[in-house]
Amino acid sequence: MSTQAAAPTRREQILREAARLFAERGFHGVGVDEIGAAVGISGPGLYRHFPGKEAMLAELLVGISGRLLTGGKRRAAEGRGPGSPRPRCWTR
Repeated sequence: MSTQAAAPTRREQILREAARLFAERGFHGVGVDEIGAAVGISGPGLYRHFPGKEAMLAELLVGISGRLLTGGKRRAAEGRGPGSPRPRCWTR
């Protein structure tokens, strides 16, 4: 049984590089051509995977929101019964 993680798909590579570039330069500071160059394809080649830059951002935000929700639910369920002290960030 192999313990290696599967290589990221092209779509995952695009999202990872888009996130990095958006973080560095902001959404409006990055062009489709730059995202494509970061993953080794032409800018227009990105349109096989996403309808546009906005769709990349939307998918990134949905993924982040899902991870935040999952983590929040897990933290809330970690043995906190009635009368347990709440984290300070919840009581401010």
